[in-house]
Amino acid sequence: MARAMGKELQARRPPAVKEVDILWITAGLSCDGDSVSVTNARLPSIEDVLLGAIPGLPKVNLHNPVLAVAVGDDFMKPFWDAYEGRLANPFVLVVEGSIPNEKIKSEGYWAAYGSDPDTGQPITTCEWIDRLAPKATAVVAAGTCATYGGIHAMSGNPTGAMGLADYLGWAFKTKAGLPIVNVPGCPVQPDNFMETLLVVDGKTVTNDLVDINLGIRILLGSSYYDDWQNGHLFVEKDPLGNPVDARHPWNQTPLPHPQKRDFTGKYTWVMSPRWYDKQSGKHLALDTGGGPLARFWATALAGLVDIGYVKATGTSVKMVLPKTALLPEVELEWKIPKWSNAIERDRARTYFQAYAAACAIYFCERAMAELHKGNTATWTDFKVPQDAIGCGFHEAVRGVLSHHVVIRNGRIANYHPYPPTPWNASPRDNFGTLGPYEDAVKNTPIFEENGPGKFKGIDIMRAVRSFDPCLPCGVHMYLGEGKELVVRHSPAFGAQVK
Repeated sequence: MARAMGKELQARRPPAVKEVDILWITAGLSCDGDSVSVTNARLPSIEDVLLGAIPGLPKVNLHNPVLAVAVGDDFMKPFWDAYEGRLANPFVLVVEGSIPNEKIKSEGYWAAYGSDPDTGQPITTCEWIDRLAPKATAVVAAGTCATYGGIHAMSGNPTGAMGLADYLGWAFKTKAGLPIVNVPGCPVQPDNFMETLLVVDGKTVTNDLVDINLGIRILLGSSYYDDWQNGHLFVEKDPLGNPVDARHPWNQTPLPHPQKRDFTGKYTWVMSPRWYDKQSGKHLALDTGGGPLARFWATALAGLVDIGYVKATGTSVKMVLPKTALLPEVELEWKIPKWSNAIERDRARTYFQAYAAACAIYFCERAMAELHKGNTATWTDFKVPQDAIGCGFHEAVRGVLSHHVVIRNGRIANYHPYPPTPWNASPRDNFGTLGPYEDAVKNTPIFEENGPGKFKGIDIMRAVRSFDPCLPCGVHMYLGEGKELVVRHSPAFGAQVK
């Protein structure tokens, strides 16, 4: 997802922070498997991060006892420097392993990290977390043990083990105002540390899928619906304990209210999806740029993708199409533009043909490699749970596609999909914020020479069409009770009405 970027954006930016330290504590209750797993990351690899091979990324200094060369006091020095305010760079605190409860024992300690130079006694893991978490720019729980407590948090464990958020409190915020970033997995899936980007005004805001999901708000404003905010809440908190807003899709209960179109009031069936930015307190009207523009922009900024045929550099995306029997090898490069407008949306769509072709070659090669290994399974059996909530984020042609479902008693109790078009075609919301289509055509120069009687709106349509609209995706209708409005069978050669 990317917001309409504005005319004053610069295409190339140095990193906002030139150097950052990662203080990684592995002295929770765990097996160091998450540290080992991270060494298998490829998008990006830990080597690329530490060696500065990724443009736009600050210099990263990793302090992890499993991976470090330094030992003893030399290794612990950055931790002491951070605690005592001598560390020159901002730092990220990563905690691996569940957190024991040091208050429920009569003597000794459950887990420790280094020793006190004055007393020679071990310093507990809990004490280090208490010292460093309030001073960190970001705090990350790596792996299922640190996120939820893992196996050690089972009933009967004498350590009273818990997840990091249970220890610090789910409302904990770093000095930068950021919540704990939870990355579960046993061990953590290495590439999931950096997988999804949210870009606002040309800058990365978050890559945490939990934050992205919980930030979604469905506003009404100019839509033909009555408000449901004071109605039934399907989900008050997610499984991590985070509060879920009444306007989140999990709690959405559409109350249609057909009425005459009024452009000063209600004028569309499309709702107004927004993303709540906790730092600014604003409900942002995000757009997908028709798909390729936002996808390229986020991919370029992240600098994570490097599959041989496609490589993100931090400021651009390079694509290589291999030599064929009739054509030589071709390399193309999409660069982050200065503007976000119809021309750039269309230009990105053209480049994306090469991007898709290059990725397809890579995927085919990977698929054939799996077949040669004998791995032919294409799906995994599953059982529908009795009670659950779920969400999934995917890439549709026109951009982000999310699904949000609530299951009660083994049946779907509430379900809402949000394809790209509801974001792009959303109308003016109750805060007065225009949707992306409306914002794109505002102040558009009109070059059409037809008078009012024959006005076609070509210039306006050109701007809107650059988003690749799909209005059937903008509104979904369900009549209920098995009622049938019309059945359309769409074979390969056009639609037919039954």
